[in-house]
Amino acid sequence: MNNIDHLNIVLKKLIKEPNNAQYYNDVGVLLYQLKDFENAYQYLNKAYEHSPCNANILYHYALILETQNKLENALLLYKEYYKRYSNETFVIEKIQELSYRLGIYDTAQLNKKGAF
Repeated sequence: MNNIDHLNIVLKKLIKEPNNAQYYNDVGVLLYQLKDFENAYQYLNKAYEHSPCNANILYHYALILETQNKLENALLLYKEYYKRYSNETFVIEKIQELSYRLGIYDTAQLNKKGAF
């Protein structure tokens, strides 16, 4: 099944369950994969509004914010993800990368307690 077919299936599910955060996330991820970043942002934003503590949604929303060049907001969400689901190497690398890109060199490294 290709992304377009999968997208159509998830959109039909979303129509039936308009408050399902996971469906918004799934649509957003599929749109992201199709490089439709503007619409991906809309769906991932909606997913985050419905379920801001969901690990997948939190990560995907931070990722789309990063692609939208909303680096400060993305950094805050990556840090939130790290607080909740720490020791994820890819998130540590994202925090370090964005901190460096934003010129926040003192927080680009983990402190002695393993936190940013």
